Order: sequence, then C-alpha cells, then structure tokens
Amino acid sequence: AEFAPLRERYEALMAQGSELDDLLAHGADKARKQTRPLLDRVRDAIGIG
Repeated sequence: AEFAPLRERYEALMAQGSELDDLLAHGADKARKQTRPLLDRVRDAIGIG
C-alpha cells in the first residue's frame, strides 16, 4: 500500500518509453559533448590518443 504511488509513477514513466528514451539520449549527447575535449586531452597526455 505504501508503494502504490511509486508503482503508479514507475508504470506511467515506463508507458512513455519513447519520451523517456529521448530524454535519456539527449542527456547522453549533452554529456558527451561536454566531456569530449577533456577526454581527448587526457588520451593525448597518456599517449593513447
């Protein structure tokens, strides 16, 4: 009974699968763009770039 609201929220999010997937993909793209320059410098610094 205590978990009913959480369960309902979970089921609602899972029903919106494509919207949730789009949000996750957008976040991943944004994170990738922000971290790419740093990772490139690190790779160059340790000789694997």
